[in-house]
Amino acid sequence: MFTVETLLPMFRHMSTLPDGRRERRMVERCPVDEAAAVRQVVARNQPRPVAHPAIIVDVSPLGAALRVPVEVPLVPNRMIEIGVDGSWSRARVVWSRIGLDGMRIGGVEFAEALPSFLPALATWLERHQAAVG
Repeated sequence: MFTVETLLPMFRHMSTLPDGRRERRMVERCPVDEAAAVRQVVARNQPRPVAHPAIIVDVSPLGAALRVPVEVPLVPNRMIEIGVDGSWSRARVVWSRIGLDGMRIGGVEFAEALPSFLPALATWLERHQAAVG
């Protein structure tokens, strides 16, 4: 199913609470595995910071899950920028920890209602689905 807000295929499911009980709200999300980049937010008159490679593991209309190299600082409550194909959007880091594979994983909440990199991500998904199927 595609949603109008994001142009991404979304899968609806019931989420569960940490104790295993079903949560009452429906969750829309899209498993992705798309290459992206992340960088720290700086003032406009400052030089652009170095962009680090990232993988968007999962995306929803409100946020995303990222996998980045361990040296990339994903600090909770700090803003970062996420880029796909040259389109950058701001997001707030909600949580971050080191995963089992030694990579840093984190969850971000979009600062914009419709992040500008989502159409680029939708284009990538369309190309990927055409190549696979």
